Amino acid sequence: MTLGEYVRNTRKDLALTQVEFASKVKITPVRLSQIENGAMPGAKVLRLLAKYFKTDTATLRAMVNDKSL
Repeated sequence: MTLGEYVRNTRKDLALTQVEFASKVKITPVRLSQIENGAMPGAKVLRLLAKYFKTDTATLRAMVNDKSL
């Protein structure tokens, strides 16, 4: 599963819109959409996502190109 797929699936499981989820993560809805569609987040956004998901940036970075699932 890629990072974008993970973010999108988690957001949908929480029944949140992109605007709502982006607000919780403290990023813009546009940036969230880009990530969900495969864009690589920058270091700052990756840290914010890691904080929200209670993980480290290395784990999220590994997901960026993971297409195994």
